[in-house]
Amino acid sequence: MYPVRLVFECADKYPAGRSSAPVGSIPAVTGSEPLSTPETTPPLASNEPAAIKFSLNELLLELADAYFGLDQHDLKEDARAALRADASLVKTIVAQSPDTMVLIEGHCDERGSAEYNLALGAMRAEAAKEFLIEGGIPNGILKTITYGKERPQCTTQTEECWQKNRRAHLTPEQ
Repeated sequence: MYPVRLVFECADKYPAGRSSAPVGSIPAVTGSEPLSTPETTPPLASNEPAAIKFSLNELLLELADAYFGLDQHDLKEDARAALRADASLVKTIVAQSPDTMVLIEGHCDERGSAEYNLALGAMRAEAAKEFLIEGGIPNGILKTITYGKERPQCTTQTEECWQKNRRAHLTPEQ
């Protein structure tokens, strides 16, 4: 028999538009055992740091990539919109976890030399960083790195795939 635990948390721990905690996985019951929860199941201990960490991880998953044109490092309007949304999320993350550092990765598609793409990726990461700073994110929590064409998101040789690789990606620094 598998005990079932329900966890209820305050709605204010989740981003706007989210009114409940995400659903966790529950193991499937096999055989003819009835589902029941023993009355002796102890209540879950309140673990505020774990709840905040879960909420932070959920926020980090909502960060959007800023995409660039071929051989470009200037921010198009769709990239600016993604970074504006990211700035709002980063502010929330930093408010909950002041020690958080954000790494901005610059990526390129596979065309061009490794050296060219490393330089272009660095310029894309810097462009995103400057935009975030203008949006109120403290410079001290932002770092940049370039991967050039070394970490593609997509490997098919099509324009649609190459577009997915021309990006600035935000992630917590490890």
